[in-house]
Amino acid sequence: MKKMLVSIITPVFNRETEVCRALDSVRKQSYRPLEIVVVDDGSTDETLAQCQQWWERNKESGLTFLLHSQENSGPAGARNKGFELSTGELIQYLDSDDRIHENRIAILVELFESDPELDFVQTGFEGFCSECEQVIEVHHGNPASDQLSLALRGRLWGNTLRASFRRCAVERTSGWNEQMRCFEDYEFVVRALGVSRKNAAISDVLASASRGGPDARISNMQKSFQGRNFRIMCEEALGELIVKNDNTSSNDRSAFVSRIYGLGIRCYAKGWIQYGKRCWDLANRFDVKLDSTGSRRQMACRFGMAGSIPYSIAGWAKLKFSSKKSSRAKRCDCQSIDAENCE
Repeated sequence: MKKMLVSIITPVFNRETEVCRALDSVRKQSYRPLEIVVVDDGSTDETLAQCQQWWERNKESGLTFLLHSQENSGPAGARNKGFELSTGELIQYLDSDDRIHENRIAILVELFESDPELDFVQTGFEGFCSECEQVIEVHHGNPASDQLSLALRGRLWGNTLRASFRRCAVERTSGWNEQMRCFEDYEFVVRALGVSRKNAAISDVLASASRGGPDARISNMQKSFQGRNFRIMCEEALGELIVKNDNTSSNDRSAFVSRIYGLGIRCYAKGWIQYGKRCWDLANRFDVKLDSTGSRRQMACRFGMAGSIPYSIAGWAKLKFSSKKSSRAKRCDCQSIDAENCE
């Protein structure tokens, strides 16, 4: 039986010191055959030369390498080009400063081969400080739940390297949204879930994501006025899935609507009135029965800034004096890292 070809797609821009470590993590995979597709997105440093030299040092049977150079189009555009050039039946995206663990691909191939209708698999991952490489956060996959249900409830952290896809599912998404400059990974994962015949997750931590360094700029954008627009676009994509998918449960729809009211409250509290209205309009598309928390959020959002600012202050005070502490992320030895997800 012919073994399944897996394509690893890596967009890269000005990461001459990091990209080879990402590629090394692919070379160390226990599984073959692998196809590595690197798209240099207009780098102005020595990234392109580093990639060429890496392949000269690491040519081997069962490993193919394609390096494409283009004018800068952003990470989403580079990923789309990488997919266009790839030929593998399974697709794994890998950012140029991240790493995959050596048994990741072998585990995923076995899972995909066990069910021909499985199109989407989510795994656990860890975050490491880009400066000292200390692990500062660990997130496990949730195999007990449907991944779309988790997304609707705001409990799915969809990032670039955590999910793997069957090729036909990526084709059905029509590609990455090249207009988005942040949250594009979450938005893509949402749409991929929507077109997947079946989805699954495994708890194992099988990848490592860089935290800090150049990525800190993305984290800052996510919290900005522009970033909030992209965040709402992700939620609007989820809303479209509810409209198209009759199988979503009433509890999932209610949880989604409650979250959107909450997002609207945060928008109004920042004075981002147009975004608050977008959230209000999105939530009101769905006729659902809300729990007490959802009803309070609905009432606060209904009154715009007048309702949202007091609600936010009360929530902040409750959190500040709460005894519960998050254990998902910690401060590393060299810097403070803000591990923000899409919840």
